[in-house]
Amino acid sequence: MGWGLLWGMLFLLGNGEQGVLVDRVIAVVGEEVLTESELQIEARVALAFREGGTVATTSLEPDLLSSLRDYVVNQLVVMIHARRLGALEVSEAKADELMGTFRGKFTSHVAYQAFLRRYGITEGTVRRILIRDFRNDIFVDSRLRASGDKSEVTSGAARSKAWDLWLDQMKRSVSIRLLGENQRLEVQ
Repeated sequence: MGWGLLWGMLFLLGNGEQGVLVDRVIAVVGEEVLTESELQIEARVALAFREGGTVATTSLEPDLLSSLRDYVVNQLVVMIHARRLGALEVSEAKADELMGTFRGKFTSHVAYQAFLRRYGITEGTVRRILIRDFRNDIFVDSRLRASGDKSEVTSGAARSKAWDLWLDQMKRSVSIRLLGENQRLEVQ
């Protein structure tokens, strides 16, 4: 068992036989551990970036959270492959631009700061997620362009099909374990 998995396992505090659940591992992708609290943060950041600050503060229904878990797992799979092949370095200027775009999803600076405080999210965490997703987007675009005729990959349906096939191949080369109904990590 690796240190990342060991540190990411269930944390129980308390005395005697009763404990208090602090966090739990919901996925392990390769060596990357995703806890429930990290998923909540990832979900809020993804919703804010794609749908705006107001949507990011709505309740996360189980179906939405499950879908966002799958999205984060996919991002981790792509990140692992991008890292293996030499991920693009993102300049500070580009990272600042991404952060500016993210902040712009909120009605005001006060609303942005309130969002961060409400969900216990640091700007460093937002920055890390945005940079990872940007790197992944560049990596995916370059790989899809390299994999076939440009005209085939530019249409929405062809691009979606190529992405699905490639993602399936990448997933098969990485160990993925998800928290199952029995509350144990299960190989996918």
